[in-house]
Amino acid sequence: MYYQSYVSEPHRNNLKHSAPEFRKQSNVLADCLPQAQRRKTHQRRTLMNDPMTILKADHRDVRRLLTALAESEEGPERASMAAEVAKALTVHMELEERLVYPLVETEVGQEDAEEANIEHDLARNGLATMVTMVDKPGFGAAVEMLKGGIEHHVHEEESELLPELKEKLDRSAWLALGDAIVQGKAAAGVKAPTAPKPTKRSSKRRTTART
Repeated sequence: MYYQSYVSEPHRNNLKHSAPEFRKQSNVLADCLPQAQRRKTHQRRTLMNDPMTILKADHRDVRRLLTALAESEEGPERASMAAEVAKALTVHMELEERLVYPLVETEVGQEDAEEANIEHDLARNGLATMVTMVDKPGFGAAVEMLKGGIEHHVHEEESELLPELKEKLDRSAWLALGDAIVQGKAAAGVKAPTAPKPTKRSSKRRTTART
């Protein structure tokens, strides 16, 4: 090494002994510095791929659309909104029936899966009725009937079915289910919910916290 001709023997020995310790400390720092970023990345991935988060977001979106649809006036905007509801509900139900309910049947109970599928059939009937009445009197009542049936189904799913399934599955299987739901939504041209960006603390708040 070139530096050896410019460094005395005692100093070379000191460097030789201190180098491993320096590398060790550097590795510790390298491990510590990205920990916060790794935690944020993990939290964001867990949020984006958590089946409970995805399905609850779907439920909220459909509830919002149905509420707006019930208050809408007859015309092209109502027809467009009805088509949006029909697509969102259809994709949601098909993904649950293909990915979620088979796991419910094996991990939670066959009767629970059967009941969920029956409720989906009822929702499809209500959805079909609503679509055919989009330009007819009584449309608002059809929307409310569909909404009422969905609300009952959603309550059972969010308070019982999904929590029990999550408890039965290990973490990797649970997140793999979320991955499959996200992929299914993408293939159907429906966006999955995205993780919110972390809020930044203002410099004023940081200064207050330090004092």
